[in-house]
Amino acid sequence: MEMPHYIIIEDEERGANVLLQILAKHYPILQFDGRAGTVQEAVSLIREKNPELVFLDVELPDGTGIDVLRHFSDRTFKVIFTTAHDHYALTAIKFSAIDFLLKPLSIEEIKIAVDKVLSQSQAERLDLLVKSNESGKLKRLALPTLEGFTFIEIADLIFLTAEGSYTVLHTTDAQKHVVSKSLKEYDEMLEQHGFYRIHHSHIIQLEKISKYVKGNGGYVVMKDGTSLDVSSRRKDEFLRKLTEMK
Repeated sequence: MEMPHYIIIEDEERGANVLLQILAKHYPILQFDGRAGTVQEAVSLIREKNPELVFLDVELPDGTGIDVLRHFSDRTFKVIFTTAHDHYALTAIKFSAIDFLLKPLSIEEIKIAVDKVLSQSQAERLDLLVKSNESGKLKRLALPTLEGFTFIEIADLIFLTAEGSYTVLHTTDAQKHVVSKSLKEYDEMLEQHGFYRIHHSHIIQLEKISKYVKGNGGYVVMKDGTSLDVSSRRKDEFLRKLTEMK
């Protein structure tokens, strides 16, 4: 069996060496093919080595990891992003369900990410990431499923509810998408895109509200007819959000 080849795009040599040592110890099946520290070096190295896997730093001296991806219309490689902080590009990466590692790197998180990426196709999700970044708008959301991934339009998302450690996403076509991510993760992703968490169990798209009924916290009726309680402690901020929409 041929060994999968990988490269590391990281401008800090120490960080690259830590990752290299972890992979050498825990994934001897992977073959290291080199490191690059800038966007231009990365593009050249990928074209020269044609790796199966790229560990790609989000922030590079002359651009971003997404800038690297823009140079390839046909991406035959898979990507795991790395970043030292909550970079603005992480929201788009999360929307596209692409794996990323936060520095300092954790052995367990690296192993989880590598196992996932080697067993899944990424092409459509990488396309989604690059297009979202180019337009400056996040229009689609990639949802992991048992079979792979489902892609939904953000404009079609009415509300999200928590069911234990799972999240159920309700869309305008009356579909329910169950995802093994917490509601908190989606709250962090969607809060800047017209969504608000009205209750510990509900996130709604504000433009999909039909009416609000007053009460201690009150409740909203969504455009699909669903009634959802508003937490009393979130009521004032929620009403401010509604006022800002007018």
